[in-house]
Amino acid sequence: MERNYVEAAAWYELAAEQGNVSAQAQLGYKYYHGQGVVKDKAKSVKWYKLAAKQGHAVSQLATGLNYEMGTSGTPKDYSEAAKWYRLSAEQGNPQGQNLLGIAYYIGQGVVKDPVEAVRFYKLSAAQGNVDSQHRLSAAYYFGEGVLQNYIYAHMWNNLAAAQGYSRSLESRDFMVKKMSSGDVSKAQSLARECVKKKYKGC
Repeated sequence: MERNYVEAAAWYELAAEQGNVSAQAQLGYKYYHGQGVVKDKAKSVKWYKLAAKQGHAVSQLATGLNYEMGTSGTPKDYSEAAKWYRLSAEQGNPQGQNLLGIAYYIGQGVVKDPVEAVRFYKLSAAQGNVDSQHRLSAAYYFGEGVLQNYIYAHMWNNLAAAQGYSRSLESRDFMVKKMSSGDVSKAQSLARECVKKKYKGC
């Protein structure tokens, strides 16, 4: 069947107006990207927030981003952004966990707390989020929010680099300068085991 984004958007709108959370989330996406509708960020904000209030994790993430960026009439409010990131994170959304970790790391909308930052980075990194893996690597490297450990720093850096994350690719050579060849080998072995376990227990 040939795709018809315009007709699909019309049906989503009917369902969304009746309170269907998935349809509201879809409309948030469609209005943001202009898929089947005229691009309208204000309407995107509206539909994402309605879905977020019904507990839709991705919409909670989008609503948090709207508050952080001050999108289309949304007042810039870092505390509100962190609130929505937390709601998304608590449902296991890896991007919500990562952004909440960043908020704790820099103290944006929450009290600065590197330990909490690491906690949320770990949750996100365990789901394969490369930015969290990179940030967790840095936390271990500098000993921020966690005991300094170059082996774990290299392991998480390797895991992000293996997924093509450019920031980790750039830092890989820099990191090994403070490590023995044995520690590098151990970090690489841990990274391989972590991939086998699909990041569980890493």
